[in-house]
Amino acid sequence: MQIDLQKLKELELLSFDTGASSIFELTDLTSTPGGQYKLKQNFRKPSSSLNEIVNTQNSVKYILRDLNEWNLPVDSKLMDLLDVYYFSKSKPIIGNNVFARFVESI
Repeated sequence: MQIDLQKLKELELLSFDTGASSIFELTDLTSTPGGQYKLKQNFRKPSSSLNEIVNTQNSVKYILRDLNEWNLPVDSKLMDLLDVYYFSKSKPIIGNNVFARFVESI
């Protein structure tokens, strides 16, 4: 399902320089540009599959049960680098950095 520009404006899902906060801005707690992009895509093109929606809700509930377990000891600079790497679709290069090797194995 695709939401057209008019509906996005009327429902205030995304901001369009109106000065008002959008639902996206109120719910955007992402920490990387890629996460923000994915969230925005979910607002623009939400799933129409009940099964997919329920699976997403269950995934979020699972993570929120113990949020501290999901905190990684990385700073925003490393997250940005990981984000660029993830979206570049590069072939992995195994190095000596233990964290980088872990990320490449995912």
